[in-house]
Amino acid sequence: MKNNENLIVAMMFCLMAGLVFIGVKIHKQNELLRNQSAQQKSILKQQSELKESIRKSGLVTLMGSLLEKVEKELNQNPNRKLSDETI
Repeated sequence: MKNNENLIVAMMFCLMAGLVFIGVKIHKQNELLRNQSAQQKSILKQQSELKESIRKSGLVTLMGSLLEKVEKELNQNPNRKLSDETI
């Protein structure tokens, strides 16, 4: 009878230790997922900023080209009027 009680106590101890171990593992997994999520949000933000920068850069290039064309046409036209094509 004493052996059965010791066996039950040992099994309960092992069960409790296993549950604690599982709890710690789940906590660590959740922490890892939170970190990954934060990193993904950071990467997405950086990519959005990069896309916006590229878009603005393209607009600046387009605007520069347009202004060069306007300046050239104004310098070539004695009346200093723009053609409909340029407008």
